Amino acid sequence: MKEHTTARYPRITPNILIGTEERVFKLALPPCQNCQTPRDNEHAKFCSHCGVILKTASTFDEIVKHDIEKLGLTKKRVQTIKKHSHISIIKDILMDHEKLRDVPGIGEIWAKRIHSRAEEYIS
Repeated sequence: MKEHTTARYPRITPNILIGTEERVFKLALPPCQNCQTPRDNEHAKFCSHCGVILKTASTFDEIVKHDIEKLGLTKKRVQTIKKHSHISIIKDILMDHEKLRDVPGIGEIWAKRIHSRAEEYIS
């Protein structure tokens, strides 16, 4: 009967894989929204230069601000939507996709398809 030893199979920890000397992956946080000074560290709550409260970055907010052209619709359909409604960004579709039905040429089915594409885009 063989004896099981842990010496042959060391426990894998993040420190073993990445190393403790230097952080390999740094968060890419946005600079101060007031003075554009880069952040000193990822835990900073206030700008070290002007003292303004720093906003935390939201990937979701950035994605929903993309133009509806990113949804893979034809140029003509995008132009029609923008011309006949106030919809121009993905957030507009996610907030109220029923407004798409007011656009000529877009009925219930296309409104659902476009809304579905918007949901897929943000996921």
